[in-house]
Amino acid sequence: MFRFFSRLFLPGQTHLRERARAALDLDSGDVVLDVGCGPGVNFDALRAAVGDEGTVLGLDYSDGMTVAARERIERDDWANVHVARADAARLPLCTSFDAAYATLSLSAMANPKQVIDSVYGALAPGGRFVVFDARPFPRLPLSLLNPLFNPLSKAATNWHPEHDLCSLLDARFDSVRFTDANAGTLFVAVATKHDADGRSHRSSVPVSHQDRASSSNVSTR
Repeated sequence: MFRFFSRLFLPGQTHLRERARAALDLDSGDVVLDVGCGPGVNFDALRAAVGDEGTVLGLDYSDGMTVAARERIERDDWANVHVARADAARLPLCTSFDAAYATLSLSAMANPKQVIDSVYGALAPGGRFVVFDARPFPRLPLSLLNPLFNPLSKAATNWHPEHDLCSLLDARFDSVRFTDANAGTLFVAVATKHDADGRSHRSSVPVSHQDRASSSNVSTR
């Protein structure tokens, strides 16, 4: 069942994952948070982006996932990559982050609004939260299939399609840019926390003409 829904909603995810990582706009020495890190599949790319002087911290609520992530860290002998078991809605952290990243994890969390609020509070001014995730069909006529597919997918996986992640991000962050693909079921959101003067401090990652045409929403509140 999981394979069926993965093929339906997640084809072409490799390209969007790469675009999401690029949108983090990480520099050497940055501190980045991987929200719902799972077994650490993002660690290699994140570590390469922040370099030896930077830090990667992965958080996951699952004991099994954090054990697997820790084994990956130990196997590759990464001194600047760390993992902790924690509830992302209540980040037990006193460190501010330059960026945060969530890949196909936010939609699996029961209270994504709290997670988004928590991440916003943990970001330094100018920081960005990049989310790559899945959602129900957002547009007609395919959205007519949602009453059929949403209950089935929720029963087969830990997905919570009832949460509108894009609206939640747009409501909390100072500016948000969305790009979607696969009839809108896959999206990348780049949410930025401005400083007191309303600036983001980081250069904007270009969006191709094709992506602008397929974007579900662009917000510059």
